[in-house]
Amino acid sequence: MRKILERLKNLDSKEKYFLLMGLAGTAFLWMLFYFVLHCPLQRAAMECRQESVQAAGEITAVTNFQNAHLQFKEYQGELAKREKRARHALPDKMAQGEFLSALDRLAVNSGIRIIAVSPGKITVSEESLCLPIRVHLAGGYFSLLRFMQGLQEGDRLVVINRMSVKQSKEKEADLTVELGLKIFAVPDE
Repeated sequence: MRKILERLKNLDSKEKYFLLMGLAGTAFLWMLFYFVLHCPLQRAAMECRQESVQAAGEITAVTNFQNAHLQFKEYQGELAKREKRARHALPDKMAQGEFLSALDRLAVNSGIRIIAVSPGKITVSEESLCLPIRVHLAGGYFSLLRFMQGLQEGDRLVVINRMSVKQSKEKEADLTVELGLKIFAVPDE
């Protein structure tokens, strides 16, 4: 190392000039390599990694979809069942009589007494028909729960928009319930 330093000190001006020019040229070439080749290649590599991550995500989504629907006939059967359920929940006609009969059967099966049923006026919107119905019931707490669960699990879409519960004056264990229901129909066009 000392010999190299002594030799550098003993260089004449022409040799020092060539040495400095060589060092400057080497530094310039390193900077040129870094900014012209290395940085763009790093950016391109990062973009390729991002594209590969995105492609892997898309492949995963497609694979999951395919795995969920491997049996196309079973999938079509499931869709047909859902469509049938939707048609029952939102029939093309109001079928008020059928609904009231089903409501009566549900009340009997639940152990609830129907005191009164008052259908309202059918309202028509752009895509559907709506029939409000007021129902007065009497029965026990658990019977009421079974009745409400039966409404929820029934074939027809029923929206309860009002409910008032009072303890019956006749029996302490009985409740008097007033429900405001709405049923819907979607006519085929």
